[in-house]
Amino acid sequence: MKIKSLLNKRNYEFYYNIIKLYSMSVRRVPKNYDNYTELSNIIKYFDVDKYDKIAVVASGPSSKNIVLNNDTLYFTTNAAISLVNKKDYVYVVNDSYYLIKYLKSFKESENWKGSVFLYATNEGREKEYGVKLLYKYLKSKSRTKREFLITNNETKPALNSVYEEFIMYIKNKLEIDFFGVNSGFIALALAYVLSDMCDKKLEIYGLDLGENGEGYFNKKITVGKSIKGNFTKNKVGDFLDKIYSINNKVSNKSYFKTKKNEK
Repeated sequence: MKIKSLLNKRNYEFYYNIIKLYSMSVRRVPKNYDNYTELSNIIKYFDVDKYDKIAVVASGPSSKNIVLNNDTLYFTTNAAISLVNKKDYVYVVNDSYYLIKYLKSFKESENWKGSVFLYATNEGREKEYGVKLLYKYLKSKSRTKREFLITNNETKPALNSVYEEFIMYIKNKLEIDFFGVNSGFIALALAYVLSDMCDKKLEIYGLDLGENGEGYFNKKITVGKSIKGNFTKNKVGDFLDKIYSINNKVSNKSYFKTKKNEK
């Protein structure tokens, strides 16, 4: 074991959430997701039509610049939840650390509309402790609002038909094979698809990819390749360029820009 890992606070928090009990808001009764086989079902559940716009809020430094309002539905991820949890929001969870933290420690609020676990499954991902815990949780427990597992696994309660629709929507609309490089990008992709389907404005905050100073909205820190690497920047840049070429209702308030996208 590396000495550095012994000093990493996040590692201690990770193992604490593994051994701790579920929060009091968790019920010992699972929810049935048989009626949620299309994205339209999820759009209706989140009541997207009542909002003027959708905003995706990742954890980059630019997310501190967000101005909240009651007419926006916020799609957020990881620690950025603290920026928007006093307004109506959907929590998008992908990162293994935040997945376990969510399952064990997430506290509901009146503004929480529900959660989405969105990822492409593979042999390695299915072996992760957090993913195993997620399936166990959804099969035996629940919270008051719905928590949608959208992945290509055909094992219930995974909504593989919704995942296929999500992937094909991006492929047909943007001519892109979607690859989720990090949590912020996954939240963006989901928010984009729902906003486009509902003809809503879309704003983007905190998807900075290491531009204009590395770190997060709440601390300065050196970020990894999944955030600032060229592969990530190319994937996110291609996505942004595509959505701007066909949709004039998208506004990017993040520090990361592309040559074609300076909005």
